Amino acid sequence: MRVKRLQKVDQNLRKDHSHPVHADNCILDEASGECNKVPPAYTWRHYSAILYLNSEFEGGNFFFAHSSSDLTPQHYVEPRCGRMVAFSAGKENMHGVKAVTKGTRCAVALWFTQEERYSEAAVKTADDILSKLPAHSQKL
Repeated sequence: MRVKRLQKVDQNLRKDHSHPVHADNCILDEASGECNKVPPAYTWRHYSAILYLNSEFEGGNFFFAHSSSDLTPQHYVEPRCGRMVAFSAGKENMHGVKAVTKGTRCAVALWFTQEERYSEAAVKTADDILSKLPAHSQKL
């Protein structure tokens, strides 16, 4: 998934989030601080990452919140072209994105799973082929 965040007219004073605080594999109940792994949450996501594709913008900082019960920013990550931020996808890494105030922020969002039912047939076929090659099996 490619994520593109554009600034709107007169965005210089924005203090809000362009992407509210959330976890990538559960739905937050803000009243209790619980993060529930129920549909429509993507409960199969175990790890998340974001790759920045440009630097020519202002604002749009990614941040981690203190916790699921304290959604205020704890740590900011300054976006830079080529920088990747990777983290586990659960409530231990609540995160959000501040508003872009100038320019266009382009990024690729990635999610990874350890659940076998979501494995890709092409990857399994490639692994099977490679495992039969003598040179490949010696390197493993």
